[in-house]
Amino acid sequence: LNGNDLGVAFTTTENRFLVPALSSNQNEILELRTSRDQMKYPPSTSFVPIGNLMDRQGVVDETGKTKIVTAEVDSSSPSPPIEVPRQKKKKSKAPPLKPEALDLSKIKSTDDLEKLGMDRLKSALMAVGAKCGGSLQERAARLFSLKGLQRKDFPMKIRAKTFVL
Repeated sequence: LNGNDLGVAFTTTENRFLVPALSSNQNEILELRTSRDQMKYPPSTSFVPIGNLMDRQGVVDETGKTKIVTAEVDSSSPSPPIEVPRQKKKKSKAPPLKPEALDLSKIKSTDDLEKLGMDRLKSALMAVGAKCGGSLQERAARLFSLKGLQRKDFPMKIRAKTFVL
C-alpha cells in the first residue's frame, strides 16, 4: 500500500473470482488509478492493472490457467447507459409516530426515560423539535439534557432541521 509491500493477500483463489470493491463515506473523493501509466507503484509485470484490460479479457481455461486474449472494442458508438433497478422501499405497517409532549419535570434520570422505550422518546423529541434518531440511550440523554431549558435555549446540535422557535 502506497509503495509498501504488505505481503500476500490471498493464497488460495482457485475456482474463485476476485471482484474489486471500493468503500467510502459520504462526501469523500476517491482518486482511482486503473492503468500502469497512472500508478506510482504499479503491480509487478506478471499482473495486469484493470485499466489495461479495457481492450483485453482474461479467460480461464479448463486447467485453471488464465490466458489473456484480445477482445474487439467498437469505440465508434458509445456504450448504452447501465440501468440499475431501484429497490422498492418497504412500507412500514406501523402508523407513523405523532409528536406527543412529555412532562420532564417528573423525570429524575435518563434511566426513567429509557423505561419509556424508543418510540415514546422519539415522539417526545419530535414534540419539542429535537433530533430524534439514535439508540435508546442517546435519545434518553438528548431529551434529559433539555430538562429545564426554554425552547430558545436548546443547543443547536440538538435541534432538528424543522426546529422553529
